[in-house]
Amino acid sequence: MEFSASQVAYAGSLFARAFFSPVKYPIFPRPRIYIQTDYDQRVTSEVGFPLDSAEVSDIGGKEEENKRRRRRIRKKIAIHNQPIHSQYLAIISENIFSDFPQVLHALLQKFATSMAKYVQYQADNGAQAVQIFDSWATELSPVDFEEFSLPYLKQIVDTVRKTHPNIPLILYASGSGGLLERLALTGVDVVSLDWTVDMAEGRRRLGQNIAVQGNIDPGVLFGSKDFITDRINDTVKKAGRGKHILNLGHGIVVGTPEENVAHFFEVAKGIRY
Repeated sequence: MEFSASQVAYAGSLFARAFFSPVKYPIFPRPRIYIQTDYDQRVTSEVGFPLDSAEVSDIGGKEEENKRRRRRIRKKIAIHNQPIHSQYLAIISENIFSDFPQVLHALLQKFATSMAKYVQYQADNGAQAVQIFDSWATELSPVDFEEFSLPYLKQIVDTVRKTHPNIPLILYASGSGGLLERLALTGVDVVSLDWTVDMAEGRRRLGQNIAVQGNIDPGVLFGSKDFITDRINDTVKKAGRGKHILNLGHGIVVGTPEENVAHFFEVAKGIRY
């Protein structure tokens, strides 16, 4: 996929339309999930996506061991009236990788299926590009990322490709310096780099066949206009010609001077190769 200078210059406008288009969001149900042991007692937690008890009921083990597991898990995941995000973090903690990997895989499968449908919904309603955020992927070791994140990211991408083969798909994972090569394996068109990765190094590690986005340090926008301009030019130079979307390496920090944000866009629009 090739990006012209004008596409790079007006990346901010493109993403504003993609992410803030006035479309209605689909409503997903909030059923309960059940973790059932041989002791035949269930620990429940409300999450944002369905998980059938039949998918996780075959958890073997001795009765006393299951009692201890249930007590430990109850402290972590029997959380009600809390944000989905907090519940999700609670579920994946406390040795679920080793104790209940089938539960985690079943949950992640539900997430992947629902997210793919959501991306397709956005594309159907006018999104010109979609960025997938896997914000906690880099909390995983490489081996755990390959088992618990990479397959589901690939599934989302592959599913969307079947119905919308031309929509650009972008992947962002903050702090992803140790996983860059693995992020490219998801099949996305663009990998977003945060500001902790040198753009030239990121480009080298990802190769020339995939586009990159980023990766100005958001703190730069607190500096002088000359300083901002220098950092933009340095990043563009390191990214090379084409297949680069100029952007920050993360979101704009609260309190950033608006005139500096405007200057960022003016410099971006003036870039010529």
